[in-house]
Amino acid sequence: MILVFLNVFHDAAHNALFNNRRYNEWLTYILELFGCNSYIWKKRHLVLHHPYPNMQHWDADMKQSDLVRIFPGSKWFTFHRYQHIYMWFLYFFYTLNWLFIRDFKDFFGKTDNYVKRIAKIPRIEYIKLFAAKLLNLTFMLIIPMLVLHQPWHIILLAFLAMHFLASAFGIMALLSTHVDEHAEFPLPPADGQMNTSWAEHQIASTKDFSTESKLANILFGGFNHHVAHHLFPTVAHTYYPSITPIIKKYASQYNLSYGSYPLLLALRSHFMLLKKNSRVENLFATGDL
Repeated sequence: MILVFLNVFHDAAHNALFNNRRYNEWLTYILELFGCNSYIWKKRHLVLHHPYPNMQHWDADMKQSDLVRIFPGSKWFTFHRYQHIYMWFLYFFYTLNWLFIRDFKDFFGKTDNYVKRIAKIPRIEYIKLFAAKLLNLTFMLIIPMLVLHQPWHIILLAFLAMHFLASAFGIMALLSTHVDEHAEFPLPPADGQMNTSWAEHQIASTKDFSTESKLANILFGGFNHHVAHHLFPTVAHTYYPSITPIIKKYASQYNLSYGSYPLLLALRSHFMLLKKNSRVENLFATGDL
């Protein structure tokens, strides 16, 4: 599931797989087979994430729940003291959260709904939302439980194991490219005018990981060349290994804030971000005064 998503669906969503845009559009409906809604995902990814990566109140991928404190200025709760520990367990539920919670929040949420700020969801998409989830649960759980000579709990455990592994891959790609200890999460300027160019913001808010690894290129579908993807999103990911050295060259020449890490160091950097923001930014509360 995750290999198809990273290597095929993602390129098609950016019209980077086929020359014919219609073929790309058709292929994005594979997300419905995964039980999700391709319309809402494209709004989140193409209209909110790519133009405004890491921008608070705009980048839908960076929208956080109260369970985790990513932005240093966010409200602090006592349980955040342990977020650098418990979040690594919650990350395994990423795709299950997407399947059962996130889509419904995007469609029906009324408080701080980023998607409805930029789009009026067509009625047909509401029908597709429920149809896709019913279809997915039918052929992933109900039919196997009826026709396979296996106890129902074995099939359920297999279903959960698939989602846990898919979540691990997906989270590694997301955390390693946007959410490290050096990441910036700017607030939208009051006048709507940013003090950097579009390209500078893309480079500053995006990181690469394991760009020299052929295995990473295959497993992550070019996500590890994430700066190239954000600068050239309509180019197929198979070209990114050739584009990244050029980006590195010009970033060095013009002193741009390009960043690249091995995957393990990128994940460690995310751990440090969670730990740093696990402490309340209050001198009286921390006992420094």
